[in-house]
Amino acid sequence: MIPIHLINQKLSLILPKLDQLRWIGSGVAVSLLLFNFPSDAATFTSRSRRLIELRDFYPLPQGVAVIADGKAITIADKGIVQSMIVNDANFVVDGSSALAHANSDIDIIGISNDFLSDIQFFSTLVGRFSVKAGESLNFNLNGSLSLLNSIDNPLLEGVSISEKTSIFLQDLTNRTRINVLEVSGGLNTNSIKTLKHDFFSFNLGEDVHLDNHLNTSSFQETTESLQTFFVGSFERKFQEDTELALIMVNQSCNYASNEVEVCVNVPEPGNNLAILILGLFGLYVIYFNKFR
Repeated sequence: MIPIHLINQKLSLILPKLDQLRWIGSGVAVSLLLFNFPSDAATFTSRSRRLIELRDFYPLPQGVAVIADGKAITIADKGIVQSMIVNDANFVVDGSSALAHANSDIDIIGISNDFLSDIQFFSTLVGRFSVKAGESLNFNLNGSLSLLNSIDNPLLEGVSISEKTSIFLQDLTNRTRINVLEVSGGLNTNSIKTLKHDFFSFNLGEDVHLDNHLNTSSFQETTESLQTFFVGSFERKFQEDTELALIMVNQSCNYASNEVEVCVNVPEPGNNLAILILGLFGLYVIYFNKFR
């Protein structure tokens, strides 16, 4: 977890360079390990990293819940494909503080001319808040998103990755939605221009103030990357007693395909589902993680 006070302008400029070095190192390692495979195979790397943190809540949530799920399939008939996966999500209330945290780090590396890869994970974090008339809901947020695709022979196959985080408040009293943040990005790396689908989106709600924000991207035929870092805060005042559900939905998708938008979108819970989740789990912190 990255404390907010450590994510400043200098760190935002340094981190992309460090990530580039890690990616270069990974490419060298793959080349060395798989040196003896057939020359007509494609050597590829696909990596996605996401970190989202919400902290310093006022008032504190009265109930929290987390649900996570996912699947991972990597197969190579000829050659080798290896995946390394970290997927963590939690919403913790401890005394006078609370922290909502979602982190993922997914790597796919290999060399093959016939491979299958399909890795998809999601997490949904929910917190319930009661705000009195004339008072505000406040919290700080920080996060980062890094995507990398590299394939030395895109004529043989394509690799694709995407990440999406959506944060919003469901007003349970008035049954309205208040947008906080939506950040998403995807890379579709192949040699067929009509199938390329690189994208990046960063949308803020009107109650969010950013202290620091940096985007970098490089879209080429064989190597593509995308990075974003941000630090900010949310504050909204309510004129009446209001019950709120803070909802964070995260999705990671890494797959070997030339198709566009292979991932199935995770539905965002509305008023009724938010109430159901918090009603089922009450005031306990729930963490459920299942691998199919």
